[in-house]
Amino acid sequence: MEVKLAAEGSATRPLEKLDRAKRRKISMTAALWLSSTGFEGYSRFDVAVVRGKPGGFTVEIFENAFPAEGRFSI
Repeated sequence: MEVKLAAEGSATRPLEKLDRAKRRKISMTAALWLSSTGFEGYSRFDVAVVRGKPGGFTVEIFENAFPAEGRFSI
């Protein structure tokens, strides 16, 4: 799971901060780790977006936020 903090009123949406390079790095890392464990099941990439400031946070979860990318796609 990737966690992003979004400032109130930010012009950039949190999922836009996960550019292709970041998604590829996460995908490749996950694929390498899963292959080292012999895991053969289903996997997905979720993103948690945290908004607000201390004392008043909200969390929004995006399940299956992006597909695996790169040579090690799962």
